[in-house]
Amino acid sequence: MERLVDYFAVVGYDFGSEDKDETLRGKVVTRIPENDWKEVPYTPGIELFCQPGGWRLTHKKQQPTFHVSVLTNAEGKQCYCAVHCFPEPLRNKSPVHKAKSRSNSICVKKDGETGGTPDTQVVDDHVDDDMCKVTNENEDGFDEDMVEQQKDASQTYAPKCLVLLSRIKDFKVLKNCLGLVYTVYIEGLTMSLENIIAKLLLVKVPPPGSSVLRFSIGAADKQALQVPQTTALPLTRSSVAMLLRQLGILNILNILCAALVDQKLLFYSCSYNRLTEACNALVALMYPFSYSYPYIPILPKHLLECTSSPTPFLIGVHSSFKQNLHELLDVVTVDLDGGVISIPECVTIPMIPDPYYTSVVEALTKVLCPDLVVADHAYPPDHTKSSEPERLDKEIRAIFLRLFCQLLMGYRSCLQVCRIHPKPVIRFQHDQYLVARGFDAITPISNEFVPKLLQSQAFSLFVQEKGPPFRRLDLFDEVVSKTLGKIQSETSNVHEALKNVKEIASELYMNENPNHVPLSERIPKPNEGSMKRLNQPAFPKLSVTAVQTFMEENKAGAEKNHVKRRSPPKCKRVPEGIKPSSFSTWTGTLTSSSRRLEVLRNCLSFIFDSKTLEIKKIFQAVLRALKSRTARCALIQELITYSKSHPQLDNQQFDYIARLINNALQDSSGQLDEHTLAADVLPVITTFYRKLCPTVMQFLYTVVQEHPVWSSSAFWENAFFDDIQNAIQKLYVNKLESSTQKTKSRITSPTKSPLLKAKMALKEGNLKRDNQLCMEIAAIELQDWENRSPTQQEEDCSSEEGVVFSQAMHNAQRMVFMLVPLDASRNNRVKFLRMTVGEENSSNSYFTSSLAGSDTGSLDGESGFDESQDTSGDVAATVSKFVSKFVDRVCTEAYISNDHTKTLINKVPLLVRMQMESLQDVCKESKRLPPVKKPKLLQPSLLVGESLHMPNALRAYLAPDGRSTAVGGEIGGPALLPAEGALFVTTYRVIFIGTPCDALAAEQVVIRSFPVSSLFKMKPFSVNDVPHVAEIDNSLQHGIQLRSTTFQLLLLAFDEEVSTEERDQLQTELHSLRYPPTIEGAFAIKAAIQSRFPQSRHGAAMRNKSDSISSNTSTINASRMGGAKTLMKQAKRRAGLNKTNRISRLIMPDSKSRTLYHTPGTDPSMNVGSTATLSGSRMPVINETMTKTLSEKDTISRLIQRASEDEYKRLGLIQTENSKYRFSRINRMFAVCRTYPMAIIVPMKISDEQVKSIAHCHHQGRFPAIVWQHPSTKAVLLHSSGIRSRTASSLFKHGQSAPMLSNEGTVGSSSDEERFLMSVASLASPLSRPASSLFRPESTSSLSSADEELKLSPSRGGTPATAVTQSVRAPKGRKWGTLGRSNGKNTAEQINKTPILGRRQLVHPNGNGTMVQTALSSDTTSKASLYILGDKAQMKNLKNEPQGKILFVPLELPEPKHIRVGYKSLLKSCLPADLPPSTSLQQQQQQDATNGYLKGVQDSGWLEQVSMLLRASGVVVDVMDIRGASVILAIDDGCDSVPQISSIAQLLLDPYYRTIEGFQVLVEKEWLSFGHRFSHRNRFNDIESSGFTPVFLQFLDAVYQVFAQFPMSFEFNSTFLEVLAYHSVSNRFTTFLLDSDYERLEAGILFDKNESRSSRSPGRHSLTSTSSISSAESVRGDRLIKSLWKYIDCCNKRSPVFLNPLFCPDQPFNQVLRPVSAASRLKIWPYYLCESLSEGPTYDGLMGELNSGTSHNEQEATETSEVWGGATARRVINGCYDNTRDAQPDYISTLLQQIERLNKELGTTDDSWQNTWKTLNTSSHQLSGDITEKTRRAQRDIRSLHTLQTEDIIVKRAAIREESVSSETGFEDIAHTLTPHNSRDAFDTASLYDQFQANTQEVRTFEGNLWKRGAMIKGWKLRFFVLDTTKHELRQYENKGDNVCKSIIDLKDLESVKLSDPISGAPKEVDENAFLEVRVSKRQYHFIAETEEAAKQWVDILQGALQ
Repeated sequence: MERLVDYFAVVGYDFGSEDKDETLRGKVVTRIPENDWKEVPYTPGIELFCQPGGWRLTHKKQQPTFHVSVLTNAEGKQCYCAVHCFPEPLRNKSPVHKAKSRSNSICVKKDGETGGTPDTQVVDDHVDDDMCKVTNENEDGFDEDMVEQQKDASQTYAPKCLVLLSRIKDFKVLKNCLGLVYTVYIEGLTMSLENIIAKLLLVKVPPPGSSVLRFSIGAADKQALQVPQTTALPLTRSSVAMLLRQLGILNILNILCAALVDQKLLFYSCSYNRLTEACNALVALMYPFSYSYPYIPILPKHLLECTSSPTPFLIGVHSSFKQNLHELLDVVTVDLDGGVISIPECVTIPMIPDPYYTSVVEALTKVLCPDLVVADHAYPPDHTKSSEPERLDKEIRAIFLRLFCQLLMGYRSCLQVCRIHPKPVIRFQHDQYLVARGFDAITPISNEFVPKLLQSQAFSLFVQEKGPPFRRLDLFDEVVSKTLGKIQSETSNVHEALKNVKEIASELYMNENPNHVPLSERIPKPNEGSMKRLNQPAFPKLSVTAVQTFMEENKAGAEKNHVKRRSPPKCKRVPEGIKPSSFSTWTGTLTSSSRRLEVLRNCLSFIFDSKTLEIKKIFQAVLRALKSRTARCALIQELITYSKSHPQLDNQQFDYIARLINNALQDSSGQLDEHTLAADVLPVITTFYRKLCPTVMQFLYTVVQEHPVWSSSAFWENAFFDDIQNAIQKLYVNKLESSTQKTKSRITSPTKSPLLKAKMALKEGNLKRDNQLCMEIAAIELQDWENRSPTQQEEDCSSEEGVVFSQAMHNAQRMVFMLVPLDASRNNRVKFLRMTVGEENSSNSYFTSSLAGSDTGSLDGESGFDESQDTSGDVAATVSKFVSKFVDRVCTEAYISNDHTKTLINKVPLLVRMQMESLQDVCKESKRLPPVKKPKLLQPSLLVGESLHMPNALRAYLAPDGRSTAVGGEIGGPALLPAEGALFVTTYRVIFIGTPCDALAAEQVVIRSFPVSSLFKMKPFSVNDVPHVAEIDNSLQHGIQLRSTTFQLLLLAFDEEVSTEERDQLQTELHSLRYPPTIEGAFAIKAAIQSRFPQSRHGAAMRNKSDSISSNTSTINASRMGGAKTLMKQAKRRAGLNKTNRISRLIMPDSKSRTLYHTPGTDPSMNVGSTATLSGSRMPVINETMTKTLSEKDTISRLIQRASEDEYKRLGLIQTENSKYRFSRINRMFAVCRTYPMAIIVPMKISDEQVKSIAHCHHQGRFPAIVWQHPSTKAVLLHSSGIRSRTASSLFKHGQSAPMLSNEGTVGSSSDEERFLMSVASLASPLSRPASSLFRPESTSSLSSADEELKLSPSRGGTPATAVTQSVRAPKGRKWGTLGRSNGKNTAEQINKTPILGRRQLVHPNGNGTMVQTALSSDTTSKASLYILGDKAQMKNLKNEPQGKILFVPLELPEPKHIRVGYKSLLKSCLPADLPPSTSLQQQQQQDATNGYLKGVQDSGWLEQVSMLLRASGVVVDVMDIRGASVILAIDDGCDSVPQISSIAQLLLDPYYRTIEGFQVLVEKEWLSFGHRFSHRNRFNDIESSGFTPVFLQFLDAVYQVFAQFPMSFEFNSTFLEVLAYHSVSNRFTTFLLDSDYERLEAGILFDKNESRSSRSPGRHSLTSTSSISSAESVRGDRLIKSLWKYIDCCNKRSPVFLNPLFCPDQPFNQVLRPVSAASRLKIWPYYLCESLSEGPTYDGLMGELNSGTSHNEQEATETSEVWGGATARRVINGCYDNTRDAQPDYISTLLQQIERLNKELGTTDDSWQNTWKTLNTSSHQLSGDITEKTRRAQRDIRSLHTLQTEDIIVKRAAIREESVSSETGFEDIAHTLTPHNSRDAFDTASLYDQFQANTQEVRTFEGNLWKRGAMIKGWKLRFFVLDTTKHELRQYENKGDNVCKSIIDLKDLESVKLSDPISGAPKEVDENAFLEVRVSKRQYHFIAETEEAAKQWVDILQGALQ
């Protein structure tokens, strides 16, 4: 029997302590007994737990307190420290002694003082004056209200504690005993405290199951101690019910799950008792699990650093210690007083899976609120109340006990017996149990609780405790065996479930209260007055000797006081219970039908019968079937059967079996059956072999060694213990035979004996992994163990140890087989490095113990490893070390003796050496085997001039990527990918050509290619890092990812025959082709039969980055122009030192000097600053060769023609009467601007000298040049770059402008710039004539006529006609000079006087016109004749023209870096490399909506950038067409955004540019002649540039968006745009080479010299100039087409491939186009998505160039034609394989081609399809129809919307927004109202608007003003913020009425939101409590709200968004 109390102690304040920490001033005054008990040693350090908050003196007399702390020793045993604390007064000394010790007095603080100044001084005769610091702070938990305020402030109290150390968990009895001791002391009773303590120490507690113990300790008391029936069940009384009331149901479930999965838990409370009870309740709820981590219900303040422990813990801390704790990042905190739990972001707590979670919550709810059960009854009972606290406590525990029984259902079927004697060793098979419960490796996060529970420490202890099959049973075993089936059936029946809960609760209650009779006790308590007594005596000094004497005297009487003992429960066999079942429908396994298994069986039969043809037919299907767990198991079982009869295989059989096993192992990788399958495979692969020669055999295991499972310690442990269990079964089955022959009486029922069952199973071969039989054998052995003699017991232990030793030896040999590679000197270093890194990461099983988990990382660690060096020694050492560690670990766990373990470890190196020696001959002979016959490589069709760059093709596999196309499955179509073939690298393209791996699924040839010059990214990878690529073939190791700017992706895995040198060579050659050192490396030049270069120009190279505009060098040069270097350069310039020795050739820069023009004999670094750029230095001098060339008359005429002379004549700019403009040749020698054409249109009044001066005012000399004129308004559109800052600062300022030194040394000033701008402005006089003459007829119909109809036509509801409504608000301040001055008054004031437009108010208040016309003709901008559009950064320095004729308008346009980033994101979204998960189609659509393709396109911002271009172009259209004003585009360097906006605007304004011929003229004029840097932006040669920036592609995308909205306005179709986009980066033609006409002329590629001198260069008539050239001759003849325009012309003559059959050129709606620019209305260009695997990109073979050779699909087409009958044969078309535009052309194109074919058959070959089409257009141009009223209304609304957008940009009226327009005008009904009603509307524009939808209004979840702190040194600014929870973003505006969003804070990466302390530098008027901090992943933001309440509201709402 155990003692009730082991030790009694008195702990007091230590006045003699030298420790300055007051929390440590406690000492044990008395300890009884003084010597330790043998069985229970004394626990030191209890003084810390007596006063957890620290030892302090106080002036107030506190109420006595009681609490219990739990102390745990090093062995994990717990004892309970019961503490009764009370204040003890200190006695004062005499005044005389007080005066003498004044210097060493004690400082006592008054009530409420916080300072350290002493007020009074008190001393005591036993007090050390220096160490006693008295405070008035209240002890935590003391009730101050019960103590009277002391009148004498000098009276101090010291805490004194009575302590009991006990192992009995009955806190009530311990509290009563300490209370009796305190009562005797405080009441001054005559009883001896020594006698009471002696009797207390003599009380013995009976064992569990005994009756009530009644005792007394001699203090007039009667006490009773109720012993529980069993100690296996925790004791809780009512603590569980109390915890549930404190926290609630959901919080209880959270912290319980956290404790079970080994999370850190920290409890807070202001009560120590509540902390102890809460921790005890949580541990009790975990039953049948136990908590093994640090368990400290009350943690002293001095030990708070324990909360930083890396191991899990369960700790309780007083609430007052919160501020002393550091930041707890991974601790779940629980506030017991507030009922709140806090879970850190980094902690994820898996929840109990459904349906168990729901049933637990429902049961707890019904138990806590029983009235809910009868709440819906018609006649509920009168009284319904919950159970009493103790019974309610047991009902709650019963619910959780039922839960764990359900979660662990059938757990005993997965227990594995490893040893039986001398003590059982039981392991749990996690993977097998998870498979039985329906889990898989790919398990949703919501179902992670059970897998993590099985990995926890609590479950490991559970297995050790509950695992043995013969032991004492407890309540959990009874519930599992008897009532679990009943519990499962009661899941849906609440009443039956509650009934069962009460039954289990009754048993729990009976365990704590076995006697129904209430206990009668008498416990004296002190009077209230005695505790308040002023003259309280000190606690007496106890005599330890007296206590020992009383103990000896009372010993005899204590021994007589015994109670009746019940017999302890006996050990029994643990019942198995029911079998495990699946958790609902969680299983992710693939079911295998009987048909699939039959195919698998037939395939193996064909393999062993050597039926090769039959094998090929079904082999791929078998490989796909192996993804099923059932199929893998069936494969192994079949192979085991064949291994017994056919162990020897031929080469073909060997290869097929190896491939099947490799695929099975690969498919099981990461699955729960990985270890099981590998263990079953081991005997198979060590049995099958093939003979390489008569004396050498190669076993199958040598070709399946590359799987990571073989280097997993967890796998080998599982396999080892599986073998041990089977061996132990066989051992005792054999023992059965001998025992039955001697004593047959032992087996009374042979049919039921488990040993006989095991014997029968052994004979049948089904003994493996039968856990139940082994557990029954172990139960019998454990039951008979005590009855055996020691000799028999020793024999049993020895026999078992021998079995384990033999199995360890056997598994060590297997490990050597699998780990020693066939060739130890090649490609095996990584594998062994993985084994040596750490064995804890050696398996890729997801649900394994801490020793599991595989290293699936990159296998590229072998880079730099020399394969030729001998690594055999490293391999031997590594394998020996790995195997030795394994042997040592498993032998220790299986209780093998040290001698046997050492013997086995010493044999391991010998086994490794023997294996390596035997494999040397095998490796040598295996290399002599003939290579496996592989498919024949197909040769690609090449273009004229194209040749193979790499003569040897690289055999590879084309793997499927993330686009989910061509893979079959749910998407449909044949499984074209993966495909087996080869990679070819030609001088023009990168081509993969091959056939599908699954020949039965598809037999077509797969081709995927792209131009090598469009290579965007080249990334090698390891096949093991990409699982879906590794599944193609297990022999694949290396791959490469090639991504193209033409939206092609090649994900290739190289065949094993491709060497490392070939892979490196591929990357080198691709790099050299992608970035040729000279222009001769471009395919367009290289492919020419006759070189176009003179001998002197063979070294001409493409421009380098240093010659490009806005390059890094220019930035460097600009920075070098300061200080002393500036003076030096000026001196050299004056001396003429920089004007000599210019080289004439363009050479690529040197890698060191980085110079473009190198002067011999000079320092290259000096030339960098003088000749590298155009912007920061002088323009390079033209060499003599170029000067001579430019002086030739023929060259000049061609350059003039190249400068679009014919186009300017068409526009009426030159050679007209009263012409205001002239054709200036000032740039004839390219002396003014290198990137401009030779001749330029300028105003007639401007001289050439003025043009030169103006050029110096613009960046890079790109002065304003006229490119287009409006035919009606005569407004002009001008090109230019941004105005220099020096010019901008003095522009339109009165006074003398400062002269500027130009690049050529001439002087220029801003006055010439002013004169030029005023000259352009004077040429157009807007609003000077009537509106009818101002607007073109087409434009007038878009506004004036529409508005007139609106006035006359009635609208719905009797109100004026539906129109665009908007509230126009005047801006608060001027915007960048967009508002001019008129009559000395600010135009902003005039705007403020304009009446505010209300809803549905389109007509102006005075009735003079519509709101649109009023806005456009308002006084604010009525005098403006010239609009200069530019960047905000440039416009801010410009001053408005005084008369208001010139306005500077800032634009928001995408910068090149934004275009680059957006394109990169778009490319990744359209070409994802990762394969999407194999989910259903509906799940894929949901995934696409969240994180998939559409979300990626949206996040890229590409469509937003296109939308910005359309809006900016719309401004130009409206200004020129409606206002009649001219426009100058002065943006950045004028090479990117300017041609984009200008081209789109001209396309919208001029129908001529919407034809094929006109679009060519537009591209040549805007992009080629005016010097867009194609080579720089497309990164043709600039290796170190900032990246590929597709400015031209973005322009084509914008054109496609216009085409999609107005398909009847374009002559060409989307294919035409796609061809331009493709060949702009292909380098097949010279059209887009280099960066300007000057560079093209210098390189000799600007003109085709084979053309006649009199023939025109490509220009306006280029399409007709080549009419005499035959298509066949131009492509297949000796001449090679080098111009893209000629190629397009030939294609257009050949077939209507570019024809848009909907084109209606003569319709009025085709004059001026105004597209909707909202990003939500834009479409994704099909060019980004479509591909054709039958021939690759179709843009290279539009004229049949690639069909000149033998077609790879010709045989298939011929067979199809024969079957279905000639030309009209039926054809199956696949969207991802065939070119649908060729296979299924539109009906009009089909008819035109048929007519042309019939004409040729009739002999009229001259009649082409173009003539037929012209005839049809001539006869049907009058075809038109009446436009419906709904269509007219839609047109008016869209035009009004477009115009208001322009006003929004120009006038910056924040209220004019597209969203409000669409919502207020009913714009969402347009799509419904625009459907054509009759056939006459077939060619009407109504069809163009049927796709319009309503614009979504922005979501404003919360909004308000906040002060925001700027970055770095910026201050605080008040801004208006809008929270949008749908987009998860916080938008910032200037003010509440502003529409332009200044910045966006992305809340997707939001980490925390909280209130913060005030920050220095904040505005003085703000509230100190209104600071808040928002932290995202990349930045931290600080805000200040207007009030403290607003700050809290912002924090709450943002935290809601975070959750």
